Amino acid sequence: MDKAQIDAITNSGGQLVAAGTVAQRMLASGFNTNSMRTCGVLQKDEWKAIDNAVLGVARTRLQAFEPLLSRGLRTDIPNGLGHTQIEWETSSDMTSAEVNMSGVTEGQRDRIVYATEAMPLPIIHKGFNINIRALQASRNKGLPLDTTQAQIAGRKVAEKVESILFAGAGLTVGSGVVYGLETHPQRNTGALTANWDGTATGEQIVGDVLSMIDALQAKNMYGPYGIYISEANYNRLGEDYKANSDKTILTRLMEIPSLAFIQPTSTITANNVIMLQLTQDVIDIIVGMQPTTLQWETDGGMVVHFRVMSIMVPRIRKDQLNQCGIAHYT
Repeated sequence: MDKAQIDAITNSGGQLVAAGTVAQRMLASGFNTNSMRTCGVLQKDEWKAIDNAVLGVARTRLQAFEPLLSRGLRTDIPNGLGHTQIEWETSSDMTSAEVNMSGVTEGQRDRIVYATEAMPLPIIHKGFNINIRALQASRNKGLPLDTTQAQIAGRKVAEKVESILFAGAGLTVGSGVVYGLETHPQRNTGALTANWDGTATGEQIVGDVLSMIDALQAKNMYGPYGIYISEANYNRLGEDYKANSDKTILTRLMEIPSLAFIQPTSTITANNVIMLQLTQDVIDIIVGMQPTTLQWETDGGMVVHFRVMSIMVPRIRKDQLNQCGIAHYT
């Protein structure tokens, strides 16, 4: 199958406008997903088989999301299909407190300044179809529904959701952009001492991690931290930290007090190392819809169309001083 697609519903002059066939169908149904999950064609057990196939592969592919979701770094949007964007406020800081003996001397009057930021909520989806005759032939033979297409479609959606975490969605609506960990303009960038999948020693790798922590602490980001690296880089961490050492590089890294996890992922390329502070003022996952399968018919009911859909995107924050809790070293 081809890659998953991204649709968006935007507000234009007070009117909701849908871009893409799925967005158009959902807009027409008032964003009611149940209207596209009927038992008119599929039987109850067949729906269960498709849902289990989609959710099973999604859990397997969304490995980079798990360390964030398990730490509560998520914001659920009820009826996410009915929301085109999410807004939040950033605030300025205040000057330092004053020191005197009386505590009543008139000091500097200060106030916080707020600003609003916004991000679109795109729909990530992948479709497939089943011919009604093939479906009926399967039932006549007493065979379970073939869920191969559902599994592949679910995997394509999960892969796209995972890639958005790092590369962003490539989608701009108004002034709002869905950035990723590798694309946010205020992330802290730097250079690795040596390639982690090749020449870097254990000591150099530990030094790179400490350098990233220094960079984040300079922006008032004091942890805890998580690290994302490629699978090739992660495999190297199983080697001895030093010659004839009693610990691996991974063991030595996890001895750093503020480091919570090191997560391998196939989504980023080798020798890209991303560290982020694991707090909600740095990142959270906006969950408007878990991977869900919708269905409708065409051609007089002879063809049953399915669409695996999800609204799950990262929200990466910065403050009004453009301080961001992400370090991206290559």
